[in-house]
Amino acid sequence: MVIFCPLAIEQRLTCAALRRAGHGRVRVRRAGLGAASAAAAVERAVRQGVLRPGSAGHEPGAGAVLVGVAGGLVDQPQLRSAQLPAAALSPLITGVIDLHGRSWRPTRSAALRPDEPGVTLVGVDAIVHGQRDKRALAERLGVALVDMESHGFARACQALGVPWAVIRGVSDGPAQDLPRCMGGWFTADGRLRALRVARDLALRPWLIPGLMALNARTRAAMGAACQRLLTLLGPASAPASAPAEVPAGAPAPARAGR
Repeated sequence: MVIFCPLAIEQRLTCAALRRAGHGRVRVRRAGLGAASAAAAVERAVRQGVLRPGSAGHEPGAGAVLVGVAGGLVDQPQLRSAQLPAAALSPLITGVIDLHGRSWRPTRSAALRPDEPGVTLVGVDAIVHGQRDKRALAERLGVALVDMESHGFARACQALGVPWAVIRGVSDGPAQDLPRCMGGWFTADGRLRALRVARDLALRPWLIPGLMALNARTRAAMGAACQRLLTLLGPASAPASAPAEVPAGAPAPARAGR
């Protein structure tokens, strides 16, 4: 199985979780920001022989999983459960749609239990910053989550016959705004533009407390997402070693993975 993370921070946190759990042979590739980058990452992995399309790709342990954070569009009290604490921060995604009416259903289940309720995620092409925009999107489409990569990832996997799942942790909920300047803080391959962030915060120091809270929520969200990922992967079958961390656009590593 190959894991794709849009952002470098998501990739680092995912690798750390896999390493702690003993899943050292699982490849973790950085897909980059946006739907086009996510689709290209899947296509590149198939060309390199890292992902197997068609019937071979449906063997146990095969397939692709997109892991990272997403925005929450609605409050979902039904997902809060003492039995499934991770579900509130990382809802089970059972459908992906885009703004053009296209839809996809994951072919790998990341459920924590058989009767777990699922939600639909919408993929968009720009950050949804404000509470009003989040509410409007939820009311218009009836969706619970939003991100910028899942629609490209799902489209590419389905077109190539690669089994897939999307796992997202909620970093910002319906009552939380994101800075308008955040759209320029990441490179196309998912790396943080640290100097750009420092400049923007120097000009807008009032953003700092909110960003500290967002960082804490992001780490909690990734923890929940990785818990769901580990459930999908199952027990580790190899000694722990560092996961193969592959930058966006890099050639396939020589070491074999799941």
